[in-house]
Amino acid sequence: MAVVNLGCPKNVVDGERMAGLLVRAGFRATNDPRRAEAVIVNTCGFIEDAKRESIEAILQAGELKRKACRVLVVGGCLAQRYCSDLSGEMPEVDAFIGVSEIGRIAEVVRDALEGNGSRERRYVAKPEASLAFLPRRLSTPVHTAYLKIGDGCDNRCAYCTIPQIRGRMRSAPMEDLIAESKDLAKQGAKELTLVSQDSARYGEDLYGRNRITELLQGLSEISGITWLRLLYLHPAHVAETLLETVADSPKVCKYVDLPIQHISDRILSAMNRKVTGKEIRTLIKNIRTRISGAALRTTLIVGLPGETEKEFEELLEFVEETRFDRLGVFRYSREAGTKAARMLGQVEDDVKSERLERLMETQRQISQSLLKKKIGRKLKVIVDSVSPKGNAIGRSEAEALDIDGVIHLQGAAKRGDFVSARIQSSDDHDLYGETVRPEG
Repeated sequence: MAVVNLGCPKNVVDGERMAGLLVRAGFRATNDPRRAEAVIVNTCGFIEDAKRESIEAILQAGELKRKACRVLVVGGCLAQRYCSDLSGEMPEVDAFIGVSEIGRIAEVVRDALEGNGSRERRYVAKPEASLAFLPRRLSTPVHTAYLKIGDGCDNRCAYCTIPQIRGRMRSAPMEDLIAESKDLAKQGAKELTLVSQDSARYGEDLYGRNRITELLQGLSEISGITWLRLLYLHPAHVAETLLETVADSPKVCKYVDLPIQHISDRILSAMNRKVTGKEIRTLIKNIRTRISGAALRTTLIVGLPGETEKEFEELLEFVEETRFDRLGVFRYSREAGTKAARMLGQVEDDVKSERLERLMETQRQISQSLLKKKIGRKLKVIVDSVSPKGNAIGRSEAEALDIDGVIHLQGAAKRGDFVSARIQSSDDHDLYGETVRPEG
């Protein structure tokens, strides 16, 4: 069997759990779908571009059924959201499985392989189940793993389909996360990246109070774990205690992923972001004051219905002033069932594309300038891969796996090791250097 993962790190964890459950049930795993009897496409359905990518992946897997593949299962967000439509349009798919049903993946695949046509083809239930500690077959290099600390979201942003797909916010029990992390450390994980839809609110639903700092403290005590990295911190929910933990803990990366989406007060209100432009500016100032050398990453959305050129210019000027270390931009995607889909003043696609390009060109210049300042410095780097010629690729605290740029290295290095690297040059997004010595 082979699992094809698409979408965000949160979805990747679901795919790893499905693969882990299948291996535990006796299936043999391969990373090459062309060699698999059963292919599971773990889809993303968040925005239009992601939906198109997922449909293409399903169709490609469908082509394999004419060759070696016997069973095709579609899971993930697209299956959860559009199961009824897809099951009528894609007879080549043997089963659809929703985000809360992945614990049944072995049963679903086995039934399909046995040709049990009497069974239900659709396994999609209300997205309310909590799946905290299931076996996983990592799709990342073994030294780095995602830790999914929760699922679902209560924020109800006007443009977002996550509550429809993933349901309400649900935190994984802390004891399960500690146990899972210890297991990952035994497998060789040295870096854990904490993910959920709203990581800054971890524990509020389960314990009646925020416990993200306690979780970080507990994870910091696990032998073998060197780096802890936080993703998806909603700016309305970042507490001072969290900033203190990031600043003071030697294991927590000085890396803050703060998806602000916009800076205009009117647009933020229309998005239902529950934060003002002034509050965002104050938070960023506090982050940079409290956390020395913090790498600051954000994501933005352009083209929300009604966004004027003046409001976009305000956002562009804010990016120029703030100088984020890393920045991603999305074109607003009109999604059925969201409040924004019913708003007047839908922005033309070519206008959204032009605004995205202007923002990304501005960020390209900022990134180029910030990276140049690192030339001559020595950085602690985790090595993600080494080529047959001995050239390595790694990351410092300032780069998240598969999201940000990388550091290209020359000199002795082993995959999974920490090394000290001297930076020699840079380009728009990446750094280049040589290893100086292994890190302890």
